[in-house]
Amino acid sequence: MIITITELVLTLIIPLLILKYRHAKPISLIGCIGAAYLAGIIYSLAASAFFPARDTSIAEIIAYAGISVAIPLLLFSNNIKNVLRLSKSTLLSFFLLIISVMGATFLIYVLIARNIDGGGTLGGMAVALYTGGTPNLNAVACMFQLDNELILTANLSDIMFGGIFYVFLTFAAKPLLSRFLKSSEKAKITSEPGAENENDALPFSFGNKGVIRNLLIAFMIVAVSFGIGMLIWLAKGKIDGTMTNYVVPALMIGATVGGILLSLNKKVNSVKENDIIGQYFATVFSYSIASIINLGKIGAVSLKIFAFYACITTISFIIHAVLCKVFSVDADTMIITLTAGIYGPAFIPSVSKAVKAEHLLSAGLIVGSLGYAVGTFLGMAYTYFLNFIG
Repeated sequence: MIITITELVLTLIIPLLILKYRHAKPISLIGCIGAAYLAGIIYSLAASAFFPARDTSIAEIIAYAGISVAIPLLLFSNNIKNVLRLSKSTLLSFFLLIISVMGATFLIYVLIARNIDGGGTLGGMAVALYTGGTPNLNAVACMFQLDNELILTANLSDIMFGGIFYVFLTFAAKPLLSRFLKSSEKAKITSEPGAENENDALPFSFGNKGVIRNLLIAFMIVAVSFGIGMLIWLAKGKIDGTMTNYVVPALMIGATVGGILLSLNKKVNSVKENDIIGQYFATVFSYSIASIINLGKIGAVSLKIFAFYACITTISFIIHAVLCKVFSVDADTMIITLTAGIYGPAFIPSVSKAVKAEHLLSAGLIVGSLGYAVGTFLGMAYTYFLNFIG
């Protein structure tokens, strides 16, 4: 009991501390999600040494709950209606990115991941990740109940190669693409005052009634989704051992759909703390998963999974560049939409400044929001497709 309570406290406190000191080194270097995984791994090693027979069921429940609450909160802060304001070039580039990611994932899946356990799900997770973001990847992983060790390995692979690719994107991509693609044109949407801070993490402010309201709404979405999953399971005759097969997908789909619909509500959407609180629950998920993994199971497949995700990122970039050339998309638009898909909205301000494409800042943030909205569904559909073709 003491161990369980200790783990519960650590699971809630450590992510809070990571977010509080997110601008300090080394957290700023590896990101909040990376720091959460690292902290979870350290705890897992220590706990395994002193309590080899510990019960990890509580941490696993917290992980599922964390990502379920994180998804609607992250979506609340993104107004999907703004997609209608995007230029045709920006929407086209993002659509070409989706095609590129799917094509690259199929190719690399056939060559590398077909014989990896859970390879189809890992492929679907890649589509969700590179069109949306880390929450989408983890939502697909939970939906198809991938082993915790594989979830962690996929996330670490993305963090490791993602860091390398980010350096290329900010320093070398534009000089390279400018020789290949047409010159940039000013986008229809230009930066708005304060837009560059839209995705900056803000301090918690529970004195704000809107924060409490949105938290309650997020929990209600999760509760309703859970109830729907339970009803489906009961309607199927309470098949032994398969309750989670219905409840977890219902949670992930319900959280995404609920988050998208509620983001259209001005009162819900206008609460600035939506994003940081959503990040907190996503960090809780990351720490929880890392704290219960069996590190001995990772070594055998980690190199293949790292190669899988690294190749998908690289091949997606190449295909996207070729398609942008064919459809006359300029270099700046390609880079910003690629960043929105592969990294999410949080990276748009820094990349737009690095490549001197500040005129695409708002467009990039909106496309990133669109990616969060569709990433889980694309990843889910692609997982079914890859599992079907075997």
